[in-house]
Amino acid sequence: MLTKLESNSPGNAAEPRPHPRRVRVEERTSELQAEVTGRRRSEQAVMESRRFLQSTLDALSAHIAILDEAGVIIAVNAVWNRFAQSNAQSGARLGVGVNYLEVSDGSQGECAEEAPAVARGIRAVLAGEAEEFQLEYPCHSPQEKRWFIVRVTRFGDGGTRRIVVAHENTTARKQAEFALGAQEEMLRGIMESSQDCIKILDLEGRLVWMNEGGQRIMEIDDFAAVKDQFWADFWLSAEQPAALRALELARNHQVGKFTGFCPTAKGSERWWEVVVTPMLDQTGAVEKLLSVSRDVTERKRTELATESLNKRLVEVSRQAGMAEVATSVLHNIGNVLNSVNVSCSVISDNVRKSRISSVATIAELLRENAGDLAAFFATHPTGRKLPDFFGKLAARLAEERAASLGELQLLSQNIEHIKDIVAVQQSHAGNIGGVRETLPLADLVDDALRLNDGTLARHRIEVIREYSAVPPVSLEKHKVLQILVNLLRNAKHALTASGREDKRLVVRIAPSNGHLAVSVSDNGIGIAPENLTRIFAHGFTTKKDGHGFGLHSGVLAAQEMGGRLTVQSAGAGAGATFTLALPIGYGGHS
Repeated sequence: MLTKLESNSPGNAAEPRPHPRRVRVEERTSELQAEVTGRRRSEQAVMESRRFLQSTLDALSAHIAILDEAGVIIAVNAVWNRFAQSNAQSGARLGVGVNYLEVSDGSQGECAEEAPAVARGIRAVLAGEAEEFQLEYPCHSPQEKRWFIVRVTRFGDGGTRRIVVAHENTTARKQAEFALGAQEEMLRGIMESSQDCIKILDLEGRLVWMNEGGQRIMEIDDFAAVKDQFWADFWLSAEQPAALRALELARNHQVGKFTGFCPTAKGSERWWEVVVTPMLDQTGAVEKLLSVSRDVTERKRTELATESLNKRLVEVSRQAGMAEVATSVLHNIGNVLNSVNVSCSVISDNVRKSRISSVATIAELLRENAGDLAAFFATHPTGRKLPDFFGKLAARLAEERAASLGELQLLSQNIEHIKDIVAVQQSHAGNIGGVRETLPLADLVDDALRLNDGTLARHRIEVIREYSAVPPVSLEKHKVLQILVNLLRNAKHALTASGREDKRLVVRIAPSNGHLAVSVSDNGIGIAPENLTRIFAHGFTTKKDGHGFGLHSGVLAAQEMGGRLTVQSAGAGAGATFTLALPIGYGGHS
């Protein structure tokens, strides 16, 4: 019994086998659970893919709708929806499930004019008749002007066809195009009316276009007659190398410039200032060439006349360098002669007004009373006054004599002054232009001061000499004297015009950077800053009776001697300093 019971105990009994049907049910259940799990995962993947696709579409700036083969909208992005809402159109009308072709066919109002064309384009792409379709169109709102471009493309290979419709806002580009067009129109108007001759050339240099103003200047009656001609052929043979060089520079992204002579179509003589520049395409490559020619005939004539005048001035300076000195001599002699005339006038006036005529009157009275002079002096009213009158007359005649002697002395001094001026001039008159001499610079400066000392003294101008010890220098005496005389004369004018009581003129000689410098400084009216850059220009002067010749001639003379003439001034009322710098080694002197 015990053994049997032990054998039937739970620990020792054999486990019963599951029923086959039950096993099958469990296996099927597990398969179904796995299938459900897989389906859920697939659905989640599809949903994730759709969300990714939608997010991608929403991230795009274009208004995008995806259509099926029938033209029904199956997806849109956020920009598409926002645009529909901003234009007061329902989402259902332009949203998912709406047939875009039908909407386009029946479209009305804003943006409707191009809708039928868009529908035709979509159908052509759906039918495979076109790979793509695009159209730019206006779609304005009450608040703003807008432009869009629609692009229709197809995707799908052999299976279900889908159409992508993308509307991109091109307003900014369109407005830029309008602005550019307006600028181009304005530029064309400016070019047409310009007084410059403006030409557009091809890369070979042949004439493509010319503005109307240029045709008038060039006296061209029919542009067709000159169109396609080689631009360089318009120029005279002497100017053609410069013209060809300008073309070559422009072809290589540079600017070509030159000034040349080119007659008009009717033979009028014209000088032109020409600039040739490259015209670039969108890639930056040179597409055409732009030639702008400015008529500078009058300026060129002036320049040529000035150049000719300067050459004549140089030649005159070489042949008769004492012209300015002679003018100064005559000016100073004239000043002295003024004093001579004054002295003569004073002496003449003294003689006319002299009391010597009273002596004749008294002599006549004495003759009339010669029979009884004692009674005449004792009883006659006139006779009684004669002794006192004789005393006064003697004193007055003595005064007249002294005044006349004084004026005669001044007259003599002035005549001696004239002789001195002439003597100084004669010492330089024999010097021939271009001939150099080696001499102390201080002697030449003193000669220039002597030629002006009468004028300087008459205007009570204090002259201060500051001469440093410098070696003799080889120079053209007459040219240096001409410059110094003119500088001293200008300083005198600046001092007299200032109205100062302490009129001071300082003349210095000192070495300066390999040169010997002579400076003439005054404390007169000074020079305005705007005049410092043009004071040496030919014809420039601030004096009412000036001719603008002296300083310009002085600059030329200084340059011929290898030196320079410069000016410094702190401004109006601050005086001025002119400096003539001469090279120590000029003419071989060291």
